[in-house]
Amino acid sequence: MNSNNICYLFFLLCAALITGQAIAATSDYDGNWNGLISCTAHANDPKQGPFTRNNIYAISDGRISASYKTTGGKNTLTTDGTVTNGNAIMTINGTNGTAKWAFNFNGYAPSAEKIVFSGSMVEQGAKQRDCTMEFTASEPAANSLVARNKNAQLAQAAKEKADSEAALAKAKEAALAQAKADPQAQSAACHALAASPTDPERKGVGVPYAKLDGLRASVACQIAVQQLPKDGQLWFQYGRALEKANRVAEAFVAYQTAASLDNSGAMNNLGELYRDGKGVGRNLYMAEILFRNASPMGAYPEAIQNLETLVKAKPPASTRIIPKQFRGKFSLPNQTCQKTQENSKDLGGAFLGFEVNADEMHEYNGLSCAVLGLNITNGQQASVAMMCARGSPFWYLANATLSLSAVRFEATDSIEGGISVRCAD
Repeated sequence: MNSNNICYLFFLLCAALITGQAIAATSDYDGNWNGLISCTAHANDPKQGPFTRNNIYAISDGRISASYKTTGGKNTLTTDGTVTNGNAIMTINGTNGTAKWAFNFNGYAPSAEKIVFSGSMVEQGAKQRDCTMEFTASEPAANSLVARNKNAQLAQAAKEKADSEAALAKAKEAALAQAKADPQAQSAACHALAASPTDPERKGVGVPYAKLDGLRASVACQIAVQQLPKDGQLWFQYGRALEKANRVAEAFVAYQTAASLDNSGAMNNLGELYRDGKGVGRNLYMAEILFRNASPMGAYPEAIQNLETLVKAKPPASTRIIPKQFRGKFSLPNQTCQKTQENSKDLGGAFLGFEVNADEMHEYNGLSCAVLGLNITNGQQASVAMMCARGSPFWYLANATLSLSAVRFEATDSIEGGISVRCAD
């Protein structure tokens, strides 16, 4: 038997119908499977090296079959086998009219998703190769063990979700009843259940994040913020409870509300969400701003530590350099450029414009602004995020759009918006 016939034969064998000794039929393994056969080199013919072949197999009521194509020739394949109760036996017989061979395998299923076989190939009555075959479930049938396990997992997950929702509804009902009897109870409960132990503004001892009961705390804090909607501390703690309950989108809104009420803890936690890309796109520049806002004059130690760590890990300043075409002097609205003012001999007011430099923007409405992030839309326009201060440790976030002729500032709570025109001189 020459090597070409052997190689062609193995290609057919890997696609063959696989069955074996009679074992009670079962539907546990029904469905389509990826099957991979691997054999060592031929013992008596060095030209026939090791090989692997892959094929798709189908199991129905415990019987294994495979779809395959033949291209003619004298090879004849007969196969027989079954799989049930996690055990399998496989026999493949082949002949090309003169030579005969057989594959004999024993197998077992270590899981519902896998069946492994081991055995050998015998040719002309002598063992010639050691072989293995592995089946991996690809399309389990609806009545298979894989499908039944998956359905059970889905049912369990649905039950757990329903139980959680029922527990939340029950907790809210109890909390609402208590709130009606004692309007201050939920505020006190929110402080007791959700305060951060690192927050200098906390009321009470505080609860470490790992020990925080997100369900109980979120219920108490939700009612508390409804009763006291201007209390930034309660909003911060509500966000903390929501985050622990894995309701990050809601936590983000709660933190934003608290931050708008000047709560340092919320600014710090918002910064952590931006830093980690948790529930929001990762943005180290926004995180830096929030950490700075959270720690004016060292008032929030956790934010200071976060800021120090972040600054060390940030991209170098060179990645934030403003391209040359956007640099220059700009006048503020309703003002003239410095040389224009000097040439007109009108020295009645000081020039209040600013310069856009390589990595900073000087004096906008009394604020010194440093560039944090730059996004170049095209050669004619770029958006820039800045960190601005007015002679104090309090820092603010500013956004502007740079063009070749002007800078448009977006209005924020701390910075006025408007367009500044580029100076020609």
